[in-house]
Amino acid sequence: MKKKNSRKNKFVYNTIASITNQIMLIISGFVIPKYMLSFYGSEINGLVSSISQFLGFISFMQAGVGVVVQAALYDPINRDDWIKVSEIYKSAQRFFRTIAYIFIGYTLFVSVVYPIITKTPFSNTYVFALVWVISINLFSQFYFSITNTLLLNADQKAYVSLGISTIMVILNIIVSTALMYLECDILMMKLFSNIVCLFSPISITIYVQKNYPLNRKITYDSEPIKQKWSGFAQHISAVIVDNTDIIVLTIFSTLTNVSIYSVYYMVVSAIKQLLISFTGGIQSLFGSMLAKKEEEKLYNTFNMFELIFSWITTFMFSTTITLIVPFIRVYTLEIKDANYEKPVFAVLLSLAFAIFCYRTIYYTLIKAAGHFKETQTGAIIEVIINLLVSITLVKRIGLLGVAIGTCLAVLYRTIYCVWYLSHNLIKRPMLLFFKNMFINVLAYTICIWLGHNFNIKEYTYLSWIILAIKQSIINLIIIFILYMLFYREKMLHAVKILYKT
Repeated sequence: MKKKNSRKNKFVYNTIASITNQIMLIISGFVIPKYMLSFYGSEINGLVSSISQFLGFISFMQAGVGVVVQAALYDPINRDDWIKVSEIYKSAQRFFRTIAYIFIGYTLFVSVVYPIITKTPFSNTYVFALVWVISINLFSQFYFSITNTLLLNADQKAYVSLGISTIMVILNIIVSTALMYLECDILMMKLFSNIVCLFSPISITIYVQKNYPLNRKITYDSEPIKQKWSGFAQHISAVIVDNTDIIVLTIFSTLTNVSIYSVYYMVVSAIKQLLISFTGGIQSLFGSMLAKKEEEKLYNTFNMFELIFSWITTFMFSTTITLIVPFIRVYTLEIKDANYEKPVFAVLLSLAFAIFCYRTIYYTLIKAAGHFKETQTGAIIEVIINLLVSITLVKRIGLLGVAIGTCLAVLYRTIYCVWYLSHNLIKRPMLLFFKNMFINVLAYTICIWLGHNFNIKEYTYLSWIILAIKQSIINLIIIFILYMLFYREKMLHAVKILYKT
């Protein structure tokens, strides 16, 4: 009973910490770009977003090892086998530090090539320096914190790393906004901002060193992380889907379009990350149940989370679709160098991210079970769809092209994950998923139709907040009624299951 309560408490701590962290990241994601647009303009905002995405491509070097490492740690941590944990930790740390060294070479490549392939308002030397400054945070993650964060996640102590990250985000907001008000140029602002970001990886490393009995000098004869490369396809898919749009726009379109995309992405990504924060402790919870072979409890817990997460996702994104364009109007009211009003693009991008969120609960269980190699075909096809459609359409219809590519790719992968889960891990009829999606589509249709009756009279944050409250209440009532009509017993029973988990 004590372990059961401990597992439940950790899940609660992780969920609260994850939500708090995401709220602060959302605030940061809105505040800093807003000031960047005001102080530096759309082109420089697009430049910074583009460089960040190019550097983010190095994440493909992780090859999906992170999720495999976390899955491998569940069992030895559950058995208090710290020799095995130390072996896995040592192997993972060696791998990620190798990536850190490779990243230095990749950063050099980007800093030299990027100014050549992209028109910017700065000299090549200035852009060269900006690339290196922006790379500081990513390098520190690979070198210091990824392995330690994975260990904390597997031990259901993600709240530690999330708490430290939250403090870092707050400090970064303060430092960045202060420097912009002091009229520092973009290079100096990003330099000090990235130095502040070092607080998080260094603090997490110190915590793990002091609280875990790891043998950092341990040696091993055979690779302790089984199927080390089995998550490669899934990881490549995630990196490409996350980065393709801005990369394609940078090469085939303009930095202004990159800036427009990044502003809309800021909104839908914030909603996505907030939703995913609700699943902060779910993967480790699923992993613990799988390690203990608690099949019935896993089945019931999954069904409960699927229902609740679907309900929340539908509410959040139906509200996002009806409110995003009015928000962007207010957010970019003072920006005169580009037209940020793109309603069709806003709907398509919102739907793409909504579909991704519906998939999250299914893919979380797949990751917890370590079924990476078995599901790599779906990941590869997702990449192909995204690249082919985006590159083909971007020259013809610009922003809409990359949004359609992402939407189709994510839709395919979501259906694939549902199919795999239904035939392998928990073996549920796929009809349950399609029934749920039909209800969600019905909810979207009603909410969007009613949303057209509301208009914002003045383009101010106060007017938008009033509009948001009205729309949110209406959407909440509609979706609640629909879910109670179709899932009344399950909705009531979900609360009991959640309490007993």
